[in-house]
Amino acid sequence: MKIGHASSHRSLTRERGVAWLILFVAGFALGGMYWQSLKALLISPVTAIQAALPAPELPTLTVNIAFTEYSNLLAQRESAQTTGAFVANEADFQQATIEVVDENGRFQEIPVRLRLRQGTAESLGEHDKWPFDVRTRSDTTLWGMSRFTLQDPASNNWLAQWAFIQAAAREGLLVTRYQFVNLTINGDSKGIYALQEGFSQELLTEQAHIPGVIIEFNGDRLWQTIQAQDGDEQAILADPFTHLRPVDWHLLTIDAVQDNTIENDAALLVQRETAISRLRGLQTGTETAGAIFDTAQYGTLLALADWWDAADALSWVNLRFYYNPDTDLLEPIVASGQPLLVNGRISSAYFYNDSDVQQAYLTAVQRLTQPDYLDQLQADLDPQLQQLQRALQAETDLTLPWETLRQRQTQLQQSLAPNQPILAYFDNTHADTLQINLASVYNLPLQLIGFDIGGATFLQANPAWIQGDTSALLPGTDGAIILRPPATDTVYFVQFQIPILEIQRLDSELDGLTGIEINIATQIVGLPNVQLTPAR
Repeated sequence: MKIGHASSHRSLTRERGVAWLILFVAGFALGGMYWQSLKALLISPVTAIQAALPAPELPTLTVNIAFTEYSNLLAQRESAQTTGAFVANEADFQQATIEVVDENGRFQEIPVRLRLRQGTAESLGEHDKWPFDVRTRSDTTLWGMSRFTLQDPASNNWLAQWAFIQAAAREGLLVTRYQFVNLTINGDSKGIYALQEGFSQELLTEQAHIPGVIIEFNGDRLWQTIQAQDGDEQAILADPFTHLRPVDWHLLTIDAVQDNTIENDAALLVQRETAISRLRGLQTGTETAGAIFDTAQYGTLLALADWWDAADALSWVNLRFYYNPDTDLLEPIVASGQPLLVNGRISSAYFYNDSDVQQAYLTAVQRLTQPDYLDQLQADLDPQLQQLQRALQAETDLTLPWETLRQRQTQLQQSLAPNQPILAYFDNTHADTLQINLASVYNLPLQLIGFDIGGATFLQANPAWIQGDTSALLPGTDGAIILRPPATDTVYFVQFQIPILEIQRLDSELDGLTGIEINIATQIVGLPNVQLTPAR
């Protein structure tokens, strides 16, 4: 028995070896595509096998809506096309049902209310995928969600939005769940839609948060202004007088997301007032961003949005905050980001000029831009992304985000090593002092380390050398001198008068400063690298 078993094993081993040899030769003989497939199989068999499987079927939602209610949706659309935007209210919801087969093959019919989604009319053309705002009725949910939107996946860049949401969830941030479905309305196929979770108590409990209050900046004034201006959204955002740009958060009304749960709970009513009051405090300047936000979470969102080119996730139109009663802090909820569309960067306005927020952002950026971080992210998400890629091929050809994300990692790393972070001028015509004027031109706080005199003498910066106005400085600890970032139209200069005796004390052979090169040593607060900038 043992001899026979060994012989059989050797025969099987021989056959496997021949099979692999045939595959190897066939890879060369049949062309590069087959060789690449074989190579992928050898390197990552799980991913390669999943990529070779048939495209998975997306779930199908069948919406049934009566003639009168559908006519009301058409009236909403016509009004939006006339005015340029749709401003929604509760009366706009129309009753309908959604039929779906769950993962266990069971048929469900879910009563819902739906309306067109609030916003501009640009996606309401005859052949467009109209966006819908949907809420379930009769204490039912769809896949655990009582609120969700249905919209064209192209509006959020298809797979990139799905991957961005997954990346945020891996970081422990609250997210709105996001998936793809086939949508049919009254028997008419509308193609592939993106289903995105709305802001509700289910969002919180599904992610292990206690039920609570979600607050937002109210966008009604934006949509109403767009209506009044015949739908020209870009003109409104460019208007210097309307103050409706995404960064004009301090001039907006703050509301809690409407939820009957809050109205019937005394404790939640108190939390609502507290949450709104804290965010209003940021608007009025009585509170700082670092004091009211969970800075680790918000800084991580800033870094993710910057890396993923997803500044829309920070816009007051999309961003919501959960008030955590245990910490008395606001936690961001990640929703629409339109990632990897324009190769842009986030605005410094989203730092709220707060050093704690900036430090949290820098900490997160350093971690997210490590090559092994992206390697692990790709390993975790790639199998599902490839399945979705195949499922979406019926409508569009999509590329995976990894190469772009690697390029943007490098871009972020480079932006944290600016060539010239300050303006520096010196005057050595005084007998007793060397006068140096400095101003930051970088949008993160810079710490002044000291002054390099002629490449041989280095003076640690001394606060006692500062003369006159100190508005160019931010508070620092342990005597650190922190240069304030520039404002929109203001550069903040600070003047130093360094005693010549201090320089000669370190370099007794230095006779004078004529012809001496002077460099200013600074570092971004929170980063280790020190940079030298020549003074003129």
